[in-house]
Formats: sequence, C-alpha cells, structure tokens
Amino acid sequence: MAFAIVARFPLGGYRGHVRPGVLEEYPSVARLHAALLCAAGSGLSAEAVSEGHLEPASDDLATLEWLEQNHPTGVVAGPVDCSNPTAIAYRNMGQLHSSKAKGWRMKAAAKAPTGMVPMELHGWTWDPPPPEDVQSRLEALCADVSHLGTSESPVRLSVETASPTHVLDAEADLFAPGGVDVDLPLPGRAAALCADYASRWSLPIRSDATTSNEVDISQHGTTTATALARYAAIDASPVETLPWSRVILLPLDQPITDGARVLWAHALHQALISMIGFGAPPVLTGSYAPGDLRPANRVAIQIIPNDVAFPHSTGAPATAALLIPTGTPAPDLQAVQASAMRLTELRGPRGKLRCVRDGKTLIGADRFWDPPAHGFARQWTTIPAAVPETRSPRGARWSLADAALLSVGLVWRDKLTPPGRGDSWYRNLRDAAAEVGVTVHNITRIADGDLSRFVHKVPRDLIVQPYKARLSLGELGADRALTAIGQSRHLGGGLLIPTDVPASGSLG
Repeated sequence: MAFAIVARFPLGGYRGHVRPGVLEEYPSVARLHAALLCAAGSGLSAEAVSEGHLEPASDDLATLEWLEQNHPTGVVAGPVDCSNPTAIAYRNMGQLHSSKAKGWRMKAAAKAPTGMVPMELHGWTWDPPPPEDVQSRLEALCADVSHLGTSESPVRLSVETASPTHVLDAEADLFAPGGVDVDLPLPGRAAALCADYASRWSLPIRSDATTSNEVDISQHGTTTATALARYAAIDASPVETLPWSRVILLPLDQPITDGARVLWAHALHQALISMIGFGAPPVLTGSYAPGDLRPANRVAIQIIPNDVAFPHSTGAPATAALLIPTGTPAPDLQAVQASAMRLTELRGPRGKLRCVRDGKTLIGADRFWDPPAHGFARQWTTIPAAVPETRSPRGARWSLADAALLSVGLVWRDKLTPPGRGDSWYRNLRDAAAEVGVTVHNITRIADGDLSRFVHKVPRDLIVQPYKARLSLGELGADRALTAIGQSRHLGGGLLIPTDVPASGSLG
C-alpha cells in the first residue's frame, strides 16, 4: 500500500474533455493539479489580495510546485467504458462565415457529448510518500475540491493508502503498446495557469456591433508546461500476446457497403504503399526477402461501419482501421503512420473517398471495444464474412467449424506453435486452438451472389467458402481487442465484432 489521493465520483461517472466532442478516458495528473490549484485559489486557505480577489497561499503554491517535480509513481485505474456517442451536440457561435455555395451562414462548434465515463473511483499513488508537510497541505486542499473535470462530475478527494494498478513508465514512447496515457504537469504549470486566469480578467469589454470580419474569440485552456506520459499495467497485459497491438484510425466521409469493404481496403493498402514508395516495410507490403521469417500477421486494414459502436468513434460514415502487428519495429510503424496521416483522398474502383483529417488517431488495439457489461461474457461475430485459408486436409473429416478453428489458430500460430507439417500441422493447429478454449457456437455458409466480394486473392486450388460465425476466443483473445480472422483478414474481411451473451449461458 502506498500514499494516495483517491477520487470518488458520487454520480458514478467522470466527465473531462480531451478536445471538443471527445471524452477523456482517465483523469490525468494535470487535471488533478488544476483542481488542487483551483481549491488553493478559492478555498479556505486562499489569501485575499484585494476586494473580491483571492490568490493561493505561498504554502499551497509550494505544494503544487512539489507535485510538478514529483509525479505520481502509480495510478489506481480500473476498467472504464468510454463510450463516446456518435451523436455530437453543436452550439451556435453567434458568428457569420461566408460560403460560396450557401452564402453567409452562422458558425457552429462541436460540443462534447453529455455522457460520462462510468467510473466509481480513480487514484494517484506516491512511493516513497511525500514529506509530512506536503501530505498535510494536500489533505487540506483535497477537502476544498468540488469537482474533477467539468462541473457535471462532482468528486470527493481524500488522502489515504492504496495499491496502484499501473506504474509510471519513464521509457515508454508514443509507439509503446498498452497502459494508460495521461498528461503530467511540468515545473511552471501552476504559474502558467495563474497567468492564464489573470489574462481572462484583464480582457476588455468587446463591442456587440455587427461586423463582417467575425473571428472566434472563445477562450480555451492553456496546455503550457504539460507533457504526455504512460502508466503501464502492473499485471501482465495481454497486448504482448495479441496479433495486433496498435490501431491507426482514418475516418471516411462516405459509408461503405459490406460488398465493397475488401475493394476499398485493397485500394487503401495500395495507396499507403504508393505514398511510402521505395522501401515500404514488408509488414505493410507482405513481401519478405528469401529466408526471412514470415510472421503470422502483417498490417491489416478493416472498415468499421458507423452502426458499429466503439469508444473512439468520431461518428464518421465509416472508419478505416489500420491494425499494426505486435512487435512491429518503430521505424516501420512510423512510416505507416506518417503516410496514413498524410492521406486525404482515396481513389478506388467505385469512385473516391475523402479521409477526415481531424479524426485521425493512434490507439491501443487491446482497448478498442467497450468492455462487456457486468454479468455478460464476450463472444465474437464475423463481419461481413470470413473465408478459410486452406482446403480441407486429406485423411480426416473436416467441417466448416474446423476451418474457423484453424483460422483463429493461424492468427495466433506464433504463440500456439503446433508440431507437424502440411495437413498434419493444420489439424494440430486446429486442436491447439480448441485446447485453449476457442469455441465455434454457430456457423453459416454464405452461398449467395458474387463470393469474390469477400476476398481479394486466393490460391488456385482453394474454393471460396465465406461464412458467418459466432465464436469465443478462450485464452487467446482479450475482451476489448480488435481482431480479424480468415483469408481476407488483412484486407477488409473476417472482422470480429463483440456479441455479448449472459455469462450463465449461451445463445446457441
């Protein structure tokens, strides 16, 4: 147990904003620092410097400066359901802007959703503990904090002891998978916030006269003296055993039908290779030098429709997800990410799509989906369909369910490592997947229309047999991880989306 500041949320939720329209998943250390500074400047220990004007006491400022130089060594963070709704509220800015197509119109700005991140408590721990005088000042300031984040999420802060679930990882960078990313206050943060507050009071009264040169004068919080840091989970994270560890999200301006997913995924794949040019990494191209070990998975491109909810959704008509394999060298990841961030328009066999620049982001694949609700078990459904990678092995009965087990095994083949070669290896890999709890609950063959819409390219001796299935991944998967299976898993097919069932039973 370590010295801790623990935040408890009476309404069962926390609401803070990363940017307009996007909820903050966890309360950051910088947000705690700001809340304590607000308490110091308006609470019982604040000092009056003039009529109607208070300032933090010198002892409280010294305590906050200590916090800027001694960040929490751990955090107490439980699983959260950061369901960012696709419906975004907009507010009228009261300003005009000109459009050639529609003339003068009022400006509107995105406003954060009204929902909260369900959360009972969150904590920050220090080991070794702060000096006794700092502990006493922190305890006094915590008593004066009324809310954390926006005023809609009241909080009760207390000084106590707690065991951290995550520890500060000083060596982590943007491309390190797993953990919790939060902003830290750096030396000078309290001074920057005080200066920003003072500047707001000194703003002159602006005229209400109508003008044709109307600019946005709304005030935004300063980010001076902050830095992003990673707190890594103490318990072994499943991300190291997942096939893909990171996801680059590219919002698209048009919906994509099930029958066009593979085509557009292939078009995006070719566009990324073309943008990188000579030296495109094998993890993207799939072309490895003779003798090089071919990993089980490479960069996969999946299209997420707008009717499939996930926490980082921007509400775009569709979202292209670029799955980065676990263990990808940082230079290769940087090359793929840089080309994806530059991509603005995508041309394909069915016209062209535009990538929405503001919604592009890089997230962890292990926390892509919402967690299952309490009392429910996570199962997975293939969309739009999965396609077997191999023909039926000779000398044994082989069902479509066996093919689905093998498809899961092939995604995790570097972990399962079954013995044998050829058909024997396929059967052993299927058995290894079943032994770790992979279960096919139901499966249906698709036999209608043009089956080539489910796969880009197959071996000559393989019959395309697309299927829809509902399955459990047993010990292999993680409840929130983004995964795909089957022949077309790298190009728009075999995406697994959550289908939760009561934990006491099954749907079939």
